[in-house]
Amino acid sequence: MRLYLDENIPVALALILVAAGLDCLTTREAGNLSLSDEAQLGFATQEGRVLVTFNCKDFLPLAVRWQQAGRFHAGLIVCQELVLPELVRRFRHLIARHRDEDLSNKVLWLQAATQNPNPHDS
Repeated sequence: MRLYLDENIPVALALILVAAGLDCLTTREAGNLSLSDEAQLGFATQEGRVLVTFNCKDFLPLAVRWQQAGRFHAGLIVCQELVLPELVRRFRHLIARHRDEDLSNKVLWLQAATQNPNPHDS
């Protein structure tokens, strides 16, 4: 999973994800600070990266518009603004479930990890 973190996502999250072995690029590293949402999603798509953002209000409608226009993106992970330890916990859960999945044209919500109700299920 190749990630592209929107400019509002803490850079510290990128460092933690890279340390965990993920390919993670920030808008700052890419030189894309202050680009429009459309341009950010376009860049992420061109680079084959799943865009991660807190900006659900703008990116969810953008993803819908792209789908309606027959445009494809490399994936979108949205979440509410959270403290860094909770972001890390949620990303670990998401990665465990979706690491090898093709997220093209998919939108995932970064959810809280839930415990498996049946300990015999793996």
